[in-house]
Amino acid sequence: MDDDNILRLTPELDCPDYACTAGSTFRLTNIPPGFSVSWSVSPSTYFNSPTSGNDSVAVISPKTMYTGSEGTITFTISDGCSSLYYTKTFTINMPEPEEISINVVPSNAPDPIYFSEVWLLCPNSSYYIYLNNNSGCSTTNFQWSIPSQWTKYEQTNNYIRINTNNTPSTVVTITATTCCNTSHLIKTQYFGQSYSCGGYLLAYPNPATEEFTIEFDDTFDLTSVDSETTLEIYDLSFSKKYKAEKIDKQIKVKTSGWKEGFYYIILTHKAQKYYEKIKIGN
Repeated sequence: MDDDNILRLTPELDCPDYACTAGSTFRLTNIPPGFSVSWSVSPSTYFNSPTSGNDSVAVISPKTMYTGSEGTITFTISDGCSSLYYTKTFTINMPEPEEISINVVPSNAPDPIYFSEVWLLCPNSSYYIYLNNNSGCSTTNFQWSIPSQWTKYEQTNNYIRINTNNTPSTVVTITATTCCNTSHLIKTQYFGQSYSCGGYLLAYPNPATEEFTIEFDDTFDLTSVDSETTLEIYDLSFSKKYKAEKIDKQIKVKTSGWKEGFYYIILTHKAQKYYEKIKIGN
């Protein structure tokens, strides 16, 4: 390989972060003289033909059924002796999922809590729920799907204001027209009940050292516990530390060997989740 060619011109990818069904253009520029170029896209079954070619410009057309999936285009340059590869990963028909996020701001409510990709809200409380798009693929014409148990006060393109009433634990989905001029589900957001607004659980002492007790208040009907009811404890990286073998009025948890820091107690009961937070160590 002619090293001088590589020094004079360094190939660069000129590619979007998304690909539209109508066709999107991907380029490799600054190709050194004397090098041949080819490209291929994968998984090839996600795309209409052509899925490869011998050119520095590729127009690819993903199939609609794979919207939201990732694809990868690879450009290969070769001087006949050896080859170099340039790859770009993109999302089909919509922004990259990590570029779409939800933020919640209290309207007349305790502060929400974000834990392991779940927003924790309080019952009978009002919140603004915002959708943030930090990608280069625009989103418009938002359609918010919220549970019937919530009250919706107002809605614009990128936010709604709601009251949770008695059901903070739920799922909200958002559909929008993307930069590809087609409408797709762009975000699914899970909500649970916050530990900061009261509930069935009380953990003490808090902070704890070698052991603490989880106690259910009198409003929790132990006779309603079934095989789907679980009580688990997770650290902040959402690694499970404990699962109760039996749900009783009081449950004692030994914490010998646990690292100092905060942990979340999560009760799952009747398709609802209830949270409490405890600190281990001083």
